[in-house]
Amino acid sequence: MEVPRIKVIHLIPTLQFGGAERLLAEIARYHDHAKFELTVVATIALGPLVDVIQSHGVRVVPMTAHGRWSLAYLWRLTKWLRKEKPAIVHTHLFGADAYGKVAAWFAGVPLILSTEHNQWYDEPQWKHWIKGVLSRITDRIIAVSASVAEYATRVEGVSPSKLSVILNRIDVDRFAKIPAPLLRTPLRLLSIGRLEHQKGFDLLLNACALVRSDWRLTIVGAGTELSRLQSQAAALGIDDRVQFYGTTDNIPEVFSTHDVFVLTSRWEGLGLVVMEAMTAGRPVIASRVGGIAEIVIDGETGTLVDSTDVNELAAAIEFACEDHVHLRRHADAARTYALLHFRIQDMVREYETLYLRLLARERV
Repeated sequence: MEVPRIKVIHLIPTLQFGGAERLLAEIARYHDHAKFELTVVATIALGPLVDVIQSHGVRVVPMTAHGRWSLAYLWRLTKWLRKEKPAIVHTHLFGADAYGKVAAWFAGVPLILSTEHNQWYDEPQWKHWIKGVLSRITDRIIAVSASVAEYATRVEGVSPSKLSVILNRIDVDRFAKIPAPLLRTPLRLLSIGRLEHQKGFDLLLNACALVRSDWRLTIVGAGTELSRLQSQAAALGIDDRVQFYGTTDNIPEVFSTHDVFVLTSRWEGLGLVVMEAMTAGRPVIASRVGGIAEIVIDGETGTLVDSTDVNELAAAIEFACEDHVHLRRHADAARTYALLHFRIQDMVREYETLYLRLLARERV
């Protein structure tokens, strides 16, 4: 007799090219199709990842809310969940947490889980309070790093007993075959991220202006600080050495044409792009914040610096420009470490093991 698959419904605000959204697409790709039946619900809007998720045989349901808070939408989602009868509802990001957890609770879903993808220091206090309240009806919250778990307890008031740490991972095959960096002069620096205060691109520009050696910097990403950062580069007299690239889907190609990856975040839940850089065999210079310090071994697989110390960052870049032997050791060690520890398939298996363990407890 065929055992029915376990029905899991993931809720997420959109399916745009964000970190949480990409992670969900990888879960759709690598989940155990024989054991789990996945559905993805977008609570605000769809996006380009719809086709990717559907190509892996996972249903995508657009169920968008209108307005900041709608009881009518909450009731519609609750009725739909009652009809679907999932064993598990798993929410991602605040826009899905707020509706999804409450609707799942009203619908009597056996297990309610969520993933905490970041440290949200730039969010208003009322969101932290709501997430703390919602944690009480959540069976388990998966933190993507130990640092994020600590944040959830300290800032959002989540009970440690509700938390499990499962490190985010990446598709290492996408980056593992990128040729080793050329480590030429001028040294080609790369930074990737949203052009927002959190990512500290202003700190990176200030540091680069202090570096005497020859370098070029490419910044990949979009955001509200683009024009301000462009003006800053011009004011520092380095705009001829800084390229603002915009966004791209072809991140492996971008890595292949650069030598060193730099991430100067003021705070960071984990830093998937650091994992990608390490897998691509790029030496990493990064802030010693959040989950970054959990994946970069300072002095072995990369260099960690104080997130607010521009002089220390400049010195690390200067050293990278001058000591290519040192860089090569970091590059080789980073790729070796990444191939052992960053496989997305391992993360998906950890998720599924947690699902089964919690369901078994529920049935007792």
